Amino acid sequence: MIFRRQRRAPLAALALLVIGMAAAPLAAEPAAPPGFTSLFDGKTLNGWRGDPALWSVRDGVIDGGSDEPVKHATYLIHEGNFADFELHFKYRFIADGNSGFQIRSRVIDEAKFDVAGYQANVVPPGQNVRFAMLYDMVGRSEIALLSEKVEISEENGKVKRVISGSVNPIQTILSSYKPYPEWNDYVVIAYGNRIIHVVNGYLAVDAVDLNPAGARDGVLALQLDFGSAMRVQFKDIAVKRLTAAPDISGRFQTIAGPPQTTPEIPRRPPHK
Repeated sequence: MIFRRQRRAPLAALALLVIGMAAAPLAAEPAAPPGFTSLFDGKTLNGWRGDPALWSVRDGVIDGGSDEPVKHATYLIHEGNFADFELHFKYRFIADGNSGFQIRSRVIDEAKFDVAGYQANVVPPGQNVRFAMLYDMVGRSEIALLSEKVEISEENGKVKRVISGSVNPIQTILSSYKPYPEWNDYVVIAYGNRIIHVVNGYLAVDAVDLNPAGARDGVLALQLDFGSAMRVQFKDIAVKRLTAAPDISGRFQTIAGPPQTTPEIPRRPPHK
C-alpha cells in the first residue's frame, strides 16, 4: 500500500504538469520598461492599421513583407499622435530589404496606408552610411547619415547640413549588427528639434533640425519600401512620452570624433 502511494504521487504531479503545459497560452509580449507604454501586445495588430496582405503577427512578432516585389512603399500605421518621446523596438530581417520606423509623420493617403515625414532607417549593414540614418520621406530625403552629429537647415531653398563631428566610428556601429535569427535593438529619442538614433547600444545619429519643415509631432508607422521581395520583423515596441529634455550622457556607447569621410551616396528614387 505504501509503495503504491509513493509511486502515484509523482505520476499525478507529472500528469498535471503536462496538462498545464498544453493549456498554457503562447508567451505574450514582455512588459514594457517602467514609464513606457507597449504598442504591440504580441498577439494582434490592435491599434495598428495597414495592408493585411503585407502585415501580420507571426509567432508573437510583427511580420512585414512579401515573396513578390513590393510595388509601392506602404506602412503599418499606429493610432495616436506623438511629439516628444523615447521609442524602443527590436528588428530583424529574414530576407534583406529596406524598412524604417516613421516618427512625427502624417498620413497622405489613407487608402494606400501611405505616410510622409521623419524615418529612422531600418536596413541591413550592406547599405553602409544609410544604415540607421535619419530620412525625410516625401521631403528632404537623406538629412542625417550614420555616425553624424549634424545640424540641418535650409539655404537658398536647399538642404544645408553642417556636420560638427561623429558620434561613433561608422564601422563600429555596422559591426554591431546581428544577422537573423538574432534581434537588433533600436532606440529613437525625439525632443524638440533634436533626434537621436541608437542601434545595439551604440549612438548612431545625433541630429538637430533647424528647418521649420521638420515636424514636431505626428504618427508612428512601420515601413515596407518598394522594390524587391523582402521580409522584416519587429517586436518589443514601447514608447515613453517626454516632458523634459532627456539626459543621455553615459547611457549609450559613443566615441566622439571629427567628421568622417563618407562616400557620396546616390539619392533615393522618387517615392512610390
